[in-house]
Amino acid sequence: MNPYNGNPANDPVTIQIPDDTADLWTASVVNTPTQALADSIAYLRSRTNQCSNNWPNQVSAWSGSQVGGGSLALQVPPIWDGAYQRWLVGVNDGSNNPSVLQSFDGYKWTTTSVAPLTAGNVYTGTGLAVRQSDGAFMFFSTATGSSPGNYVSVWTSSGITNSPTGPFLAPGAGHWISGGYARGSTQWVAWEGGSTLAPRFSNSGGAWTNALTWSPPAGFTIHDRAHIILDTIITTFFALFPAGTSIVSVGMSSTDGENWASFPMPTFTLSGEAVIDVAYDTFSQLTYLLTGNSTNSNLWVSSTLLSWTLVRTFTRQLFGLRACGRELLLWASFAGLGASGLTMWGAFVSIDGGVTWRGPLMPRTLTAPANYFKIAANGSQFIYCNATEYAQSSVVGAPPVAVV
Repeated sequence: MNPYNGNPANDPVTIQIPDDTADLWTASVVNTPTQALADSIAYLRSRTNQCSNNWPNQVSAWSGSQVGGGSLALQVPPIWDGAYQRWLVGVNDGSNNPSVLQSFDGYKWTTTSVAPLTAGNVYTGTGLAVRQSDGAFMFFSTATGSSPGNYVSVWTSSGITNSPTGPFLAPGAGHWISGGYARGSTQWVAWEGGSTLAPRFSNSGGAWTNALTWSPPAGFTIHDRAHIILDTIITTFFALFPAGTSIVSVGMSSTDGENWASFPMPTFTLSGEAVIDVAYDTFSQLTYLLTGNSTNSNLWVSSTLLSWTLVRTFTRQLFGLRACGRELLLWASFAGLGASGLTMWGAFVSIDGGVTWRGPLMPRTLTAPANYFKIAANGSQFIYCNATEYAQSSVVGAPPVAVV
């Protein structure tokens, strides 16, 4: 068997079908209709309303009626809650009061029931983790004032429980706590971005224990954005990638949050090359890793995390990567694209596993990726976030029921 990707420029009007008696059933005869069908499928795919094609509200600020009328600064980038089909983000208002906002479309945001913990404290949100089975989530924060310290609010259908977080520290500007829920071991797992500390696990959120086995190379720093949490019906898989350019030999993975094993990284070839982002494509079941420096970037792919294949080298700086259905979306700098030759930032997309790309797509922004920048995806939608602005693509799905 030989692979054939299909030609998206060819949409045959008719397709030849082998005749039972006149044609010999050779590979060349069978290939003619098979390739024509593949070409037509590729043509339709290239014109399908992929979720990257439409960004209906373009770039919006964290202010205005869609986010409660206030001026908000992003502190914890969006995570997807599959149980309630909503996005969650952590923001801070002008009075340094943190809130967890929820959104069902990625554009209009409302406050959930999480509130400051103790009167007299000033809180800063530091992280979010969600349990995909029932939508319970943890909101990490640090407080100054009458009762300083680090806290976690655990939101469930029964209400909110507030506790000190024990070993967790404030990650610092531009970093945040990430995590999820390990179904197999029925416990929460979390880690501090930009940290050399081990991940931790907890049954309730009130008491946390350091990972039992955690032995990456000395100086391994957990990347803020480059991690994967795959939540299936029966188990969960975590993969953490390193930040910086000095420790690039391994990543770390776990299924329970307690025991972590290393997996190899690709061999970097660029000067100062570092991990930028990682994405898991649930459609192809492949992991894509984005690495690079300030001028060039590499896209790698792996099916098992045991070996990596270079898919594409880009002669531009890239900042973020996400997969959504058949699409891979990259966030990139485009010099001279803006008015008066200014650099702009925006997305371009691939629908063939990173081989070919199109763009730049809308939205485009003059705001450079900075603290809390992130590209997020939930399987049918992309979200771009920076500390002061965001944009969402259209949600792909069945149209609403017609009223007749």
